Amino acid sequence: FYGESLPLGRRSVDATALSLLTPQQALADCVRLVRAEQAARNCSLSRTSQNYCPVFSFGGSYPGFLSAMLRLRYPAVIDGAYAASAPVRIYAQQVQQYAYYQVVTRSAERAVSGCSAGVAKALKLVAAADSDTLLKELRLCTPLPGY
Repeated sequence: FYGESLPLGRRSVDATALSLLTPQQALADCVRLVRAEQAARNCSLSRTSQNYCPVFSFGGSYPGFLSAMLRLRYPAVIDGAYAASAPVRIYAQQVQQYAYYQVVTRSAERAVSGCSAGVAKALKLVAAADSDTLLKELRLCTPLPGY
């Protein structure tokens, strides 16, 4: 989730910190950031004011879902949203949990015959390997973090 940065040090990956990595928390964090930026820029919160600063969110795939949810959940903060390829129906539980992966698998197979089987095999090998083997076989520059 954090890439190379660990904002809380090793505690960044403990259960308490990871429990905060939810769509709801991401939305709340975004709203807090928007409000802080509006305050820093002396924006009015009144939409009829000349000093009002409209806010639009954009995203694709999961960030697209977050963009749409920002507008739905916080219409007083987010003026508009663009959600490209957002898996909204999955989060609304209108489709089966793995429907997205089934579509991706079929698309990959249509593009290159045998692709989906190759990816599945590679994922199984990676899951079964220890970190030293992955470091060597994937020719990684640095060891994988020990979560």
